[in-house]
Amino acid sequence: MLATQRAGFVALSGRANVLLRPVIGEYEQCLAQLTRGKTRGLRERFEHAARLRAALNRRASEVADYLNWFEATQMKTSSGIFNNYLKTANELLEQDKKRRDPIARYLDELEREY
Repeated sequence: MLATQRAGFVALSGRANVLLRPVIGEYEQCLAQLTRGKTRGLRERFEHAARLRAALNRRASEVADYLNWFEATQMKTSSGIFNNYLKTANELLEQDKKRRDPIARYLDELEREY
């Protein structure tokens, strides 16, 4: 069972993101140690792998946040990703302006009062 899991980690390391390979390697080494019946220092190694994985996740999130900020504030041209959303929103606003049924007039009147 452990040998199968270890083989899975070895296979995963070949196709995983390069940033995650040290984490996968650490887990693979822990499984190799367990396969040999050695348990000394495993808790620390698993904790180290978990800390490394958390740090990588945190860093990836920071990079994504920075890229989003950069796109939103620094780019000279629009990416066009939200063009369909903006078009639909504008169409809905136009539809709301065109409504003249009694309920729409009443709601418009209430909106002006408050």
